[in-house]
Amino acid sequence: MTNNSNSSLTTGTESMEPTLLGTPASFISASLICLLIIAALVANIFVCLAVYKQHSARRITRYFIINLCIADIFITVISMPVWLIFLLYDGKSAAYLLGEAFVKIWSHVDILCGTASIVSLTTISIDRYIAVTRPYFFETFMTTKRAMHIIAGIWMYSMTVALLSIPWKKSKYDGGYALFVMCASFLLPLFIIITAYGSMFRVARRHLRAQIYMPSTINHHSYKAFKRDFKAAKTVAVVIGTFLCCWAPFIFVSVCFKFCESVDPDGASVAKWLSYLNAVLNPVVYTCVDKQLRRLVWKRLSFCLRGKVWSPSKDKRSAQKTRTEYSPSISMA
Repeated sequence: MTNNSNSSLTTGTESMEPTLLGTPASFISASLICLLIIAALVANIFVCLAVYKQHSARRITRYFIINLCIADIFITVISMPVWLIFLLYDGKSAAYLLGEAFVKIWSHVDILCGTASIVSLTTISIDRYIAVTRPYFFETFMTTKRAMHIIAGIWMYSMTVALLSIPWKKSKYDGGYALFVMCASFLLPLFIIITAYGSMFRVARRHLRAQIYMPSTINHHSYKAFKRDFKAAKTVAVVIGTFLCCWAPFIFVSVCFKFCESVDPDGASVAKWLSYLNAVLNPVVYTCVDKQLRRLVWKRLSFCLRGKVWSPSKDKRSAQKTRTEYSPSISMA
């Protein structure tokens, strides 16, 4: 998602030469984006491989986690480097250097990747909602084939949102597309997430109250499973809170940019930077708050520090050892 306008690339008949801003603020911002790119790539690739390599981890849910990592990786390798150029050059120079056609394509891809990341978070919340409220139905409903169809739907939805800007910008009411993106890529997912987690916490609260009046030997396994589900719900709630802090400022600044000419450029840059920061925070938050994923990442990190490679045979043995710790219906990454 981008709020940069495409300016004219020529002045009269003479082509303009790209000029660096050369200010300390621009170089500091560019340096921070470089660090952000490195951190996002390392974190997302590492978590993605850790979840994929561990056969016992997340079975179906891990596909949604990997999809979220892929969306964040696309943001890192496609959106951030172009934004880096806009930080080093002024808007006209950056557009001239990259080419007007490339900037237009980048704006569509930026919206595509940002929407895919947000909708992936929404899908994880729906996945956890079904697992918590209807665990037996979840076992039969959430198959690998259906998960692949859902992931394909995520990218089709995101592509539709991004490509709708083409006919919309031809109309006189260009600001309508900014409102559409805010609704389709932020407000609607936010409504679904709040509804899903509100329902999860209500069900969890009723279940925990009911367990207080039961003997400890009755439904002990079910009680332990539900406690893990409740903890998983809190885990995703932390991720969603991080998402709100990162994306909400940029979404509202983007809308204001279309309707107000007095948007502070520095404030817009900070909002943009926060939206990209979410690509780094997603894997970090997942690793910190989820016990099994944290164990997997530390295990893989220790292997890397010792100069060892990941062994599929060891993963299979580890899968047999930890299979009873987390069931597919209650695990969350």
